[in-house]
Amino acid sequence: MEKGNDFSPVVSVIVPIYRAERYLDRCVRSILNQTETNIELWLIDDGSPDKCGNICDTFAQTDSRVHVIHKENAGVSAARNDGMKYASGKYVAFVDADDYIEPNMLSSLINAAEQAGAEIAICGYYVEQAHTQKAANLCCDNGNYDKIGVKQLLLKFFSKDYTGLASMCNKLYLRSFLNLQSIRADESLQRAEDFWFNFKAIEHSVCISVVSTPLYHYVQNEESVMHRYRETQFEDWTRNRERLLEYANEHKITLQYSDFYYNYIYNSVLFMRELVKNNRMEACKDTMHNPFFRQAIKHIVNVPLHIKSVVFCIKHDYFTLAGFLLAVWANRSGEHNV
Repeated sequence: MEKGNDFSPVVSVIVPIYRAERYLDRCVRSILNQTETNIELWLIDDGSPDKCGNICDTFAQTDSRVHVIHKENAGVSAARNDGMKYASGKYVAFVDADDYIEPNMLSSLINAAEQAGAEIAICGYYVEQAHTQKAANLCCDNGNYDKIGVKQLLLKFFSKDYTGLASMCNKLYLRSFLNLQSIRADESLQRAEDFWFNFKAIEHSVCISVVSTPLYHYVQNEESVMHRYRETQFEDWTRNRERLLEYANEHKITLQYSDFYYNYIYNSVLFMRELVKNNRMEACKDTMHNPFFRQAIKHIVNVPLHIKSVVFCIKHDYFTLAGFLLAVWANRSGEHNV
């Protein structure tokens, strides 16, 4: 792991790695081939059972900028935090092992951050799935945001659309800022760890720069953690909304509830569909009866018709009909969480 450094890197890039053998080479090469060459790369082998560890070691043997940490599996947050312990760059960036970045991503974000004196620089990104690529529509415009503008960005976390704000991967962070504010990934969370990392980072920022050009490639790999069915998903989403609601109440933030609950309800209905698909009818009924969910659906307005139909049935206690609709839709594919 230890390697002598005769340079001070501008950026420390941290890549948590687990079961990414098919994608890792592309990911690492996209980082090492950046137009900004004054970087260090920390590859965190999170106990991956495939050949990822060997691939990491090969890169480290051929490029002095590459450092490898092999560790027991502890999750993506722990891996990112381990990388931050050893990072020495002025800035820190995170890349997921199944994704890759444009050659000028780091230089573009460095220039934006330096010119504005920003603690965070954000770029646009592509979403790739099944050989298709589409640029995401960022919820924020190109340019620099001062303290007032940053506050408006923070409020987007309470809205329906915070595209581009929640992910740790399309950003560059001033490392001294993260250390000063003690901002680290929450290792107790299985979901939304990116969300809360960025929520705290944006909350404490004074200046943020946005480069709307897509420079990061987010690959929707169906084998990744984000796309695997998990029994705790609904509880995670519920706790996330509860936590946001607590923050809003404490800071006297006025909420547009139809927007605040939109993604939560949308994803919860899709989760119930997965429960039905896996013959987990009792678990589905428990989800329908959840008090927080029942409170949330009182505020829903503009959701797609198939979501609204299920919500209507649940709202009026037509649980059998709701289950029937979910069973019909369980055979449909290609619809992902928002």
